[in-house]
Amino acid sequence: MKTEGFIENRILWRASKSNLPNRNVFIYEDMPDSKRSKYAHIIDKVDSGKIILLFVGKSRVWTAVGTKMIVGFDGEKVNSIRIDDIKHIDSKRMKELPDEPTGWTRIPRKLNEKAVILTDKGGVESTFLTRKGKNLFSLCSMLLMLKRLD
Repeated sequence: MKTEGFIENRILWRASKSNLPNRNVFIYEDMPDSKRSKYAHIIDKVDSGKIILLFVGKSRVWTAVGTKMIVGFDGEKVNSIRIDDIKHIDSKRMKELPDEPTGWTRIPRKLNEKAVILTDKGGVESTFLTRKGKNLFSLCSMLLMLKRLD
């Protein structure tokens, strides 16, 4: 089992490789208390471990990456999934594409995507939102890394 400090360092390392933080992705503990409190009342309700990064999308949507869980708000409800329960990482567009002939590779168009769909070991899907393009690609890359660490 990896320590919380190790996972935190890996998240920050992956963030630096993606040129994060930026104007829509923040290191959670570096945020002013006034801004952090806007998210803390929701995040503190789940055992997310230490929150490391906060991806902020449009219209009050956000996704927080913690050392134990991913927590997100889609504008209406809170979604969360334990990192060690992630079975599959997908995108909305990939799920909507029809099955292609054998030998074809389906490539998600991440530049137009803003949602990551995580499926847990029980088959339950949760959607996590951020900004389109580079921020979504960075979130996907981080989730893949965390899944592989498990």
